[in-house]
Amino acid sequence: MRQIWIALLALVLTGCSSSLVDYSPQGISEPEAHAVIEQMILAQPGQLRPDSVYIDNHYMGFNDPGAAGVPVTPAAEGTAARNDKRIYFNSIASVQLYQLFNRYTVQLFDADGQALIGFASESQVQAERFIDALQFYRNQAPATDGLN
Repeated sequence: MRQIWIALLALVLTGCSSSLVDYSPQGISEPEAHAVIEQMILAQPGQLRPDSVYIDNHYMGFNDPGAAGVPVTPAAEGTAARNDKRIYFNSIASVQLYQLFNRYTVQLFDADGQALIGFASESQVQAERFIDALQFYRNQAPATDGLN
C-alpha cells in the first residue's frame, strides 16, 4: 500500500498538468479549413461528439449532446429540445494548444480570457491544423461593433 502512495506522490510531483505548446498558425485554404474544422469537431470522444456541424464565415455551429437535458441515446431522442452551440469566429480572442501526455487540447478563449470551448485530439498535427483552420476563419470573419 505504501508503494502505491509513493508512486502517486511521484506522479503529482513530476507534474500531471498539461503544458502549453507554442504554435504559430500557418496558411490554409478555405476548403481545407472547412474540412479540418468539421473533422475535428466530429472526431470528439464519446458523448462530446455532436451529430452535425455548420461552418460559415461568421461562426461554427454544432449541437451539444453532452449538455444537461439533451438526449444522448436514441431512445431519448425527441424528448428534449436540442442544445445548439455557436462559436462566432470574431469572438475568439486567442487559441491555445495544450499537451497532456500524448493528448492535445485546443482551447478557445474570448477577449476576457474566459474559455469558450476546448477540442481534444490524439494528434499534434491534427490539433495544429485545427488552429490553422480557426485562424483562417478568424481572419475572414466580419468585425462587429456591437448591435446596430
